[in-house]
Amino acid sequence: MTSVLPRWTWCCILSLWVTMTQASPIAGLPSQLLEWAAAGQPLSFPSQKKMLHPAEVRQIYDMSLYKPVWFEDETLTERAYALVRMLEHTDQEGLPSQRYHTAILSELLGQYQSAPETFERGFELELLLTDAMVALSSDRLTGRFDPRSIDSVWREERTTGELAPRLYQALAEDRLLEDMNAMVPTPEVYKGLSQLLTDLRETEAQGGWPMVSYGPTLRPGQSDSRVIELRRRLIASGDMERPVIDTSEGDDETLFDEGLVKAVRFFQERHGLKPDAIVGKETLAMLNTPISERIEQVRSNLERRRWTPTNLGDRYVVVNIADYRLDLVDHGRTELSMRVVVGKPYRRTPAFSGLMTYLVVNPLWEVPTQIAEEDMLERFIEDPEFINKMGFRVYKGWGREEAALDPETINWEEVKGGKFPYRLQQAAGPMNALGRIKFMFPNEFNVYLHDTPSRSLFYKSQRAFSSGCIRLERPLELAAALIGSKRKTGIELDKILASGEPTTLRLPRPVPVHLQYWTAWMDDSGVAQFRKDVYGRDARLQMAFEGKTLAPEDNEWLEH
Repeated sequence: MTSVLPRWTWCCILSLWVTMTQASPIAGLPSQLLEWAAAGQPLSFPSQKKMLHPAEVRQIYDMSLYKPVWFEDETLTERAYALVRMLEHTDQEGLPSQRYHTAILSELLGQYQSAPETFERGFELELLLTDAMVALSSDRLTGRFDPRSIDSVWREERTTGELAPRLYQALAEDRLLEDMNAMVPTPEVYKGLSQLLTDLRETEAQGGWPMVSYGPTLRPGQSDSRVIELRRRLIASGDMERPVIDTSEGDDETLFDEGLVKAVRFFQERHGLKPDAIVGKETLAMLNTPISERIEQVRSNLERRRWTPTNLGDRYVVVNIADYRLDLVDHGRTELSMRVVVGKPYRRTPAFSGLMTYLVVNPLWEVPTQIAEEDMLERFIEDPEFINKMGFRVYKGWGREEAALDPETINWEEVKGGKFPYRLQQAAGPMNALGRIKFMFPNEFNVYLHDTPSRSLFYKSQRAFSSGCIRLERPLELAAALIGSKRKTGIELDKILASGEPTTLRLPRPVPVHLQYWTAWMDDSGVAQFRKDVYGRDARLQMAFEGKTLAPEDNEWLEH
């Protein structure tokens, strides 16, 4: 960034600072800062450290008129030491402290404390402190990485004002640390995840948790040598208290007893699995997830928290894609909660926020061309009656050019291999893919919430089966809650449903909708929750943290 001050102002300020410069090396800081700002060239420090945010750093010194912000009366201020202490603890947030120049800052502070009168690297210390302040503030406010570089269909982003003026104001009013601490997203959630990260690292330092040997499914009441391993594993992760087992009194430590049943169910519940106490393939995979992977998972979720808006609204709908769950929240209280089905891994449900304004009862389904080509065409060929049985209509053209076609006159085999030349529309009714109702919040992906005739999918623990839209377990309850009186709404909806006519209902007031992706969090009871990284978003973030190049994603987001 080029400084906004005219050349004659530079000369006056430089002359003033040169006049004020005394023998102490620190006294020459203002003139050094002014010369650096005027030159507009990249710096080369003795430590070879490069600044992360030179433009914002220059802005701050433009506003301070090139007075140092970490030295007063040629003495390093307490807030400089306090900032360094903060920087040294950023690993608790999943942000590597070395990113913020902590090693060189510690070295420079040591040199300064040993001989402040002859300390000659004040310019380097001053600028690196400011750069570290800007870097940590930026990372807390918007994340270390650009969300779209990690996930092409991520649109949940925090909006912040200009950073440099905010930080300079905080420095001027001597409230820097308070302001920087306030930059973390949703403090209670963020701090909970940070504490979980600390706890997991402590467990890892003590040896982590043991693995459970692979073998046949373990069931309650069985005796198996692997039960001993299972018990040790659950004790290590805090899912079970250490029981008193006295083998001399005839206790069987290989028995899958009632205490272990409770512990396995608890573990399954907090990992999004069916709580049946049966240790099968899915449960064993979760048990044998290395603690190092859980640590990286928490780091990834802390980064996504930094991407995500903190003000969701007073009353809103939020979907945790990885948990397959929707909540309607009213002033912090969960009013309604239900299971959902989300997009397949190759047709990922995007993460974004929208504003729901209306819903459609008895909706028609305009089938996207890609779904028609990839999913429907083969069915039409295999079963010529499928179109009529499922209530599909075939059209050519749009508007005045639209013409309905008899599907029996179309040779579907000839359509194969080329671009699908028709429009498919599914009539309202019991077979409609959107079910009885859909909830609309306009967005670039044409994604919405809707009912579904495929009810059996809600009984599965992993529910990534759609083409991108979100299928609801109890859509009519959500409609009643959003429109108003449940009794009155229920009667009105029953009449509209019975008519079979597509009907649009406006909401009394718009409701924010947030589609998010959390695979690790602390619940309201303080229990650590983990979910499978169904879209590989954690894995890509881990690669970014390691500095690896990310390959482009293969994703087809489609309306369903």
